Amino acid sequence: MVVTALDTHALVKHLTSVGFSEAQAEALTGALRQSQDIDLSDLATKADLAAVKADVAAVRADLTSLAAATKADIAALAASMKTDLAETKTEILKWMFGSMGVQTIVIIGALVSLTRMAGH
Repeated sequence: MVVTALDTHALVKHLTSVGFSEAQAEALTGALRQSQDIDLSDLATKADLAAVKADVAAVRADLTSLAAATKADIAALAASMKTDLAETKTEILKWMFGSMGVQTIVIIGALVSLTRMAGH
């Protein structure tokens, strides 16, 4: 950006010569001077916007791959939980039928003992 010097005195003289009042000419010259003093260095350039766009695309790609990996992890965890639940169910059934067998033997033993005692 090329910055040129503004000759405010010459501009006021020119504006008054074409019909502006002194106050109008000075106000317009002051406004032009202020517009030249604006610092444009903080404005984003096309290169800045392209870099941000590239960064957003990279983050989007990272999020997509992370979402896919998370879905795969959740699926693996669900399968593992189903397997663990089936194994737990099997163990519970083993213990339940085992304890029922032991209780049956105890009850039969008690009945046999009672019948022997009743027979004497």
